[in-house]
Amino acid sequence: MDKVDKDKKHHGINKSGDWVEITEAERIALKACLNYDTLAGQISDNMSVGGVEEFMNALDWNAHQVGGLISSLEKKGLAYPDEDGVNGEPVDIVWITEDGIYVLFSLNPIQ
Repeated sequence: MDKVDKDKKHHGINKSGDWVEITEAERIALKACLNYDTLAGQISDNMSVGGVEEFMNALDWNAHQVGGLISSLEKKGLAYPDEDGVNGEPVDIVWITEDGIYVLFSLNPIQ
């Protein structure tokens, strides 16, 4: 697996039309949440999630590094961790927001 270029930046547009800068690692994590190849298909899906383990594997990072990445995505309004869990048990999943979907699909081409 190639090392993630921490200096590489991408600029996408959120649902409101504002520019948002994301890192290469954030792009990889957001892309891991996708279930469809089109913006319309992805927006219609309410189950767009990625997992901490999935992010760790995609980035070759540890849980602490991925925690920081998830925090950054949340601060930018692009994704958020599942706080509710399932049947009272915590789960390590991250939900992509509509802004996260718009930013990712605005990259040309989606990478």
